[in-house]
Amino acid sequence: MDKLQYQLKQIYDESRDGSYATQANRARALSQFTAQLRGIDYLKMNPPIAQAKAY
Repeated sequence: MDKLQYQLKQIYDESRDGSYATQANRARALSQFTAQLRGIDYLKMNPPIAQAKAY
């Protein structure tokens, strides 16, 4: 699991809206989304979400 996928997983883990099937579908869609972003080398474009956050 890469950094972007992990960050998105943290977001949808906090959002417990819907049934278990809805949550699973949301997780699967976000996994496909990150795979597509990796396919176009999105992380090499230096997006803000891929940068480290200082809290």
